[in-house]
Amino acid sequence: YSIGLELGRQRASGVLTDLSGAVRARIERPIEHPDPQRAMPVLQSIVEDIQQAFTFDRNRLLGVGMALPGRYADGGVTSLSPENLPGWQKFPVGHELERRVKVPVLVENDAAAAAINERLHGVARGFGSFVYLFLAGGGGIGAGMFLDSQLYKGNHSNAGEIGHIIVEPHGRLCTCGKRGCLDRYISPSVAYELMGIANAAELSPD
Repeated sequence: YSIGLELGRQRASGVLTDLSGAVRARIERPIEHPDPQRAMPVLQSIVEDIQQAFTFDRNRLLGVGMALPGRYADGGVTSLSPENLPGWQKFPVGHELERRVKVPVLVENDAAAAAINERLHGVARGFGSFVYLFLAGGGGIGAGMFLDSQLYKGNHSNAGEIGHIIVEPHGRLCTCGKRGCLDRYISPSVAYELMGIANAAELSPD
C-alpha cells in the first residue's frame, strides 16, 4: 500500500491505494492559506486518519508520495516558491513530513506525479515515451515527461517547468521575475485574467 497526498490552494487531500492502483480510502480537508505552518499538521492528520479508515497490515505501507506545484531540489526542498502556495520557499517538505509520519516520504512536482499515474494506470500504459501537459487549476502550465519508460527530470530535476520558457523576449512580466514566459500567454490564470474573472481561486475549475 501507499498513501498519496496533494496540497492545493484551498484543500488538502489524501488517498490510500494498493499497488494495483485501487483506491482503498480517501480523505479531503479544507485549508485556507496553506503555508507550511498551517498545512503540515493537516497533512500529518490525513496520513494518520487514512490509515484508520481502511483495515490493512501497517507493515505493508511502503510510504507517502506528496504532489505539490513548483520546483524541488533533492529531498523535497522547494527551490522556487510556487505562485499558488506562497511561503514554501526553501522549506524541506519531504524531511519535515517524514519526521512527522514516521514512514518514507517522496515529494514530486504535480505534473510529474500526474504523468507517473498515466504511465502506470492511464492512457499512457503502452507508451515508452510521452509528454503529459498539466494545466493547474488556477496557475500555470507544466509537463511530465517519460523517455524510454523512465521519468525524465533533467539535470536539475525541473525539466517539466515549461511554463517558464521564454517565448516572447521582453514580453509580459511573470511571477518568477522574468518577462515573456509561456505561463503569461497560455495558462488557466491568463484565461481567467482575459475573461475578467478576479476571484478564480474561489471558484470550481469547471
